Order: sequence, then structure tokens, then C-alpha cells
Amino acid sequence: MKANQTRTRKIRGGQKQRLLWLALAIVVLLLPACRRRGAVVSPQISLNLDQIFPSSLKAIQVQRLDDPVADDPPQWLVLYEYDIYEGATQQFSPIAGVVYRADRGISNHPPVIYPYPLRLPDRDYLGTGEVVVKAADVLSAWGGPEVVVENKNTDGFVTEAAVFFWNDPYPTETWHDPEYHRSYVCLGFFRADGGVEVKYDETIAIELQGDRSQLARFHKYKPDNEGSYFISGAQLRPSVDSWIDFAFGAIPVDKVLDSPYPEKIAMAFYDALGGPTDTLKPFLSIDAQNKLDRGLLEFGCDRSPDKGGKVTVRQISYFPGIEAQTKEEEARQSLVELKIRCEPQAGGTVSGDVSVGWFLKREGGQWKMDRFYKP
Repeated sequence: MKANQTRTRKIRGGQKQRLLWLALAIVVLLLPACRRRGAVVSPQISLNLDQIFPSSLKAIQVQRLDDPVADDPPQWLVLYEYDIYEGATQQFSPIAGVVYRADRGISNHPPVIYPYPLRLPDRDYLGTGEVVVKAADVLSAWGGPEVVVENKNTDGFVTEAAVFFWNDPYPTETWHDPEYHRSYVCLGFFRADGGVEVKYDETIAIELQGDRSQLARFHKYKPDNEGSYFISGAQLRPSVDSWIDFAFGAIPVDKVLDSPYPEKIAMAFYDALGGPTDTLKPFLSIDAQNKLDRGLLEFGCDRSPDKGGKVTVRQISYFPGIEAQTKEEEARQSLVELKIRCEPQAGGTVSGDVSVGWFLKREGGQWKMDRFYKP
């Protein structure tokens, strides 16, 4: 009896094992069918480009550069750090960038995704601070969009900017060696301590003057007919224009009037020309205001101060020695000389540079423009 019971348990155990294996086999066979029917069997796994880098590189940002609405191949930008050094309080390392493009492959087959580096003419990294990359239409010769790279300093100013264009000699071929003349070509690279702004077919670079009155020289650059800011190689084309203005934008009038520096008053006056006469009077002495009211005030342009286009200051000079304190508590007179350009309001011809000068004096504790002269 015991032998029969033992044999029965063995048979039942064997049957259970066979049934278990059969159930597992059915599940395995059904899994592909379940997937084909859209059943969710596991979380969707995506390719994380920031996780495929070796340990010597540190991916810090991944973003799409292409327009999902446009009929463009997918493009992923990856910014990464290399040669990483971490100090006691902050990290110092150059930041480079590559763009992965899914634009090559055979029809009805998985695409080839290849990394194309963004390289500046004189170095292999994009920046060391905060690097911002965007797609923007900034060059009419190429039809856009181009890739604009900005490097910001610790104060948030864009001190470096570059423009890249995707160069593809074989745009209609479905397959070709990715490295064969396909690349992102740098068409312009600008560096300025006061800021860089890339606009449509022009770039403004601001060069701080490092003087007491927060003035800067603004340089305007234009690309050539082929859409490049370079003459050859990494040599930047000369600026097409330059002028002097406040480095960080217009300053409120009350702040300008309270300044101890007379050249600030002269700069603000010429910035305000072309506007209503009431906006000009705060910078003028009582005598100069009277001349303005009578239409007798000279300022260097052959027109009324409240008419015409912008007056550009091309150069400004001041003479601190004249302001030196004497027996009085503070200087009572000063001298500012400028080189200006008078631009017409609509049509007409832009004048050449004109040299002008002003004697300034103190009234009510503020510098006022008093007498005009031509050097």
C-alpha cells in the first residue's frame, strides 16, 4: 500500500512538472503575439544619449534641434564636459558639443545615427561657462535654420557666439560615408567682453572701454554674399560700422544727470536727439535751453535738434584735468569733444563724421551742456 502511494505521488509530481513547463512554453509563445497586438508587457525603453558616453566625458544637456513639424531628419544636440577638474567650490572644464543626425540609411530600414561635432576655428570646445545652443534663421544666403552657439559668462552676458551651417554635398543620397565632407561648418565666431548678439544677416559685438562712464564701442559685422563672416580660415571680416554708446543700455535720465562725469551727459544728449525738445532740455544749461527755444542751438548736424534720424557718436573724448579741483569744492567747468555722424530720418544721404565740442558747467549741482564749438 505504501509503495502504491509513493508511486502515485511520483506520477502526480511528474505531471505537475510537465504541466508547469507546458504553461511556461505557452507564455513564451504568446508573448510575441501579445506585443503585436499592442499589449504592454514592460515600460518603453528609449535611447538616452547622455548615458552612452564614456566615464571620461560628462553629458550635461540633450536637446532636439530640428523642428518636429518640419520635414527634417531628427537631430539631437549633446553638450558634454571633458578634461574635468573639480575645485573646492566649483567645477572647471571645457564644454564641447556634437549633433546626432538620423539622416542616413536605406529606405525602409533603421536609420544610421552619426555624431557630428561642433568645432570652432581656433579650438575644440564651445565654452567653459553656460553654453546655449539654438536653431535660428540668421543667414539669408543659406536659407536657414543655422545653429547658433552662445557662451555666457558668470554675469549672464553672451561673450562668445558662433554660427554653424550643415554642409551636405550629397543631400539626395540615402547612404554615404558619414565623414565624407559632411559636417557642421563654422561661418562666424565672435568674442567681446561686453556682449555679442547674432541677428539676421548681422552681428553686434560690444567692446567695453573700461573707463569711468560705462561706455562701450559697438561693432557691426555683416556676412559676405556667400553667407560667411570669415575672409579665409578663421580670420574674421572687418566690422562694417562702429560707434560709442552706453555699454548696458540706456540709463534713466535722472541717473545720468546725477553723474559726476560730464561725458555721460553729452552721450545721453546725443542719444536723445531727434526726440521732442522737452527730452533734450534736462541736459542743457539755462542759456543753452534759451537757444534751443529760439531755434539757435548748434549741435553738429544741419537740422533742428528735434528732427531727423539718429545721431551716432563715433568717438568721445573728455579731459579730467580740466575738472581737477581748485580752491573750490568741486570743478565748475569741463570739456567734451565728440565725433558724430548725422543720419537722415527717411531717405537722404548719411553725412560723414563731424567733429564737435561742448563746454559744460555746473548748475544746481549737475553738469549741463552750455556752449557748442567746432574743434
